[in-house]
Amino acid sequence: MTAPASRGATLDALLARPMVADAALAVLLAVVLGPMSASLLRSAVNPQPVVPVAAGCLLVLHGCILWRRRSPVIAYLVAAAALLVLVLLPPLQDPTGFAYATVLLPSSMVFALMLYTVAGQVGRTVALGALGVALVGVVAVLVRLWDPASWGGSTGSYEPWVWRFGLGVALAAVVATLWALGRLSGVRRLFLEGLREKAERAEQDRRRERAEAARAERDRIRREMHDVVSHSLAVIVSHAEGGRLQDPDGPGARAFATIGQVGRESLRDMRALLGVLQDEPAAGRETATGTDPQPRLADVPDLAERVTAAGLAVTVEHHGTPRELRPAAELAAFRVVQEALTNVFKHAGQGVQAQVMLTWQEDELVLTVTDDGAGARVLHAGVGLTGMRERTRLVGGTLDAEAPDGGGFRVRATLPYDGRSSR
Repeated sequence: MTAPASRGATLDALLARPMVADAALAVLLAVVLGPMSASLLRSAVNPQPVVPVAAGCLLVLHGCILWRRRSPVIAYLVAAAALLVLVLLPPLQDPTGFAYATVLLPSSMVFALMLYTVAGQVGRTVALGALGVALVGVVAVLVRLWDPASWGGSTGSYEPWVWRFGLGVALAAVVATLWALGRLSGVRRLFLEGLREKAERAEQDRRRERAEAARAERDRIRREMHDVVSHSLAVIVSHAEGGRLQDPDGPGARAFATIGQVGRESLRDMRALLGVLQDEPAAGRETATGTDPQPRLADVPDLAERVTAAGLAVTVEHHGTPRELRPAAELAAFRVVQEALTNVFKHAGQGVQAQVMLTWQEDELVLTVTDDGAGARVLHAGVGLTGMRERTRLVGGTLDAEAPDGGGFRVRATLPYDGRSSR
């Protein structure tokens, strides 16, 4: 069921192009009308150059179909000139003496399509001019066919005036009908274009409403995070500092200092996040992103010292020649190390050792964080791992996490030096 639908959509897309659709129509009319006209021309015994001129005019008429929508006025005028030449040519005669007015060749009906097209493609004034040209053609044809005996025709049992009156009324009615249908098609086309424009404007309004709703939601989240999370972190920091100051030399002072330091860093990061969520900072107030420096790879040793002071032994190793990373990549690398060590704290157990290895390769930095703990044997794509993958993907890198058979857990991230977002 999918393949026919796909082929149908492809065909519709091709026919929606004016040049392709008009070429298909030109071929169709040439197949239907061309053989009959060609047969009458081949059987004609007129002296030169009547037959070649008539054949050339018919080819011009069929060729104008290709340009009927790209240059409707020019194509219509060229078709009208070709039809006028057919009107002025002498009748065609076959070897039996049968005569046939050249303008009555089947391919002359292509002019009707040209009139219909130009009436629907141009403005009212130009369309009225095209109608005037067609009516002049009606008069020319009527004059050419005024006396049937002059071109081998016959009025049958009717009086000549009946023939002439009927011919004039019929030609005028056909021209008026084709012109009116063309104008109607133009009005319909403009109406559909108006509907499409309204639909596009409505879609733009919906997108704008969704964007405004997203901004409102970000503001709500920012307020809640400020009221709940940031406030809670501030309370933790203040209590940790109070506990440290109560007994500066006691065994818990170091732990309180670590809690306070980590709390302050978390509060700074939270304020930076709130600054991202806030579209326009309040007047006269700077966000954290404008005043606080973002952490970099150079801060990894300090991070390792703080984590070690908190009870997790961490070593940092460098291999290769350090290269300069973009600020976004350096921030992503630091956050990967920070999140990986936090996970070790949460899942690895007591007495665990962790290793941070930075391998500077030719095109990328390979960052590996391993531990020898009893981490979970089943990998879950929680918020932490998902966040790390998102950060590395934003700077063009990759991240893998696994629990090796020998135990522990390993996080491996690759950060290209000149990478770009993979989105």
